[in-house]
Amino acid sequence: TVTVPKAEVKKPEVKAIEISV
Repeated sequence: TVTVPKAEVKKPEVKAIEISV
């Protein structure tokens, strides 16, 4: 599970990871 600050969620790549998890 990858947890990142909401500021980082702005990155499409990070969003994809968050959605996958």
